[in-house]
Amino acid sequence: MSRPARTVRERAEEVLVGEIRVLHAGSRGAYGAPRIHAVLRRAGRAVNSKKVERLMRKHRIAGITRRRRRGLTRQAKRAVFAST
Repeated sequence: MSRPARTVRERAEEVLVGEIRVLHAGSRGAYGAPRIHAVLRRAGRAVNSKKVERLMRKHRIAGITRRRRRGLTRQAKRAVFAST
């Protein structure tokens, strides 16, 4: 590959990584590669999902899972005690 073509691609990837960082920060770190790819596509940016995954992995950008912790068992309001 010629030197100018490589530098053009690297510059384009740097711009893409900048966009990915903005979207990732906008989601408070929650969006991973699939959602970032979907947002970029909706914005009209033609980009391959594998490229988004590769760049996010390379720059250590990872989504997180936010889950509410819920107890499954609820105490009864009027507890009926077992008789012995």
